Amino acid sequence: MNYSLLIYQSNSHSLDAFLNDSRCKEIIQLCTTEELMTNSAKPQSKTLYVPFQDSLYTSIFNGLKGVTQEDVIVSDGKTTLQMQDIDTLLKYLNQWPAIQYKDAAYAFDTRLLMFSLQKALESNQDLSDCFQTIDMEIKTIE
Repeated sequence: MNYSLLIYQSNSHSLDAFLNDSRCKEIIQLCTTEELMTNSAKPQSKTLYVPFQDSLYTSIFNGLKGVTQEDVIVSDGKTTLQMQDIDTLLKYLNQWPAIQYKDAAYAFDTRLLMFSLQKALESNQDLSDCFQTIDMEIKTIE
């Protein structure tokens, strides 16, 4: 199963497993203006840098516009995910369209996340926790 990674905080160490995983077709990394300039000077392979907006949910929504795969893993970048973690996420993503993994990452059907965020933005929902805008149960796995 091919997928994209959307990472919303910088931490290059957390990207190693994704950079080496042939199933990961692209990495969308949200960056501050300063990080954008630094990263653009020496970009990592298969990585697209997107400027961070005024809020997390707007930034994630804009980052999702660059995703080309049907499935996306979303991580804050604070926790380093290993290949076994990625394998576990993808295994459960075959069964559920929305997964939360060890408070370290989420995995979604990209269209579900995009639609849910757009609907929440249009209806002026409280988006303090953007992943809770999903209109279905997010399966939590350990």
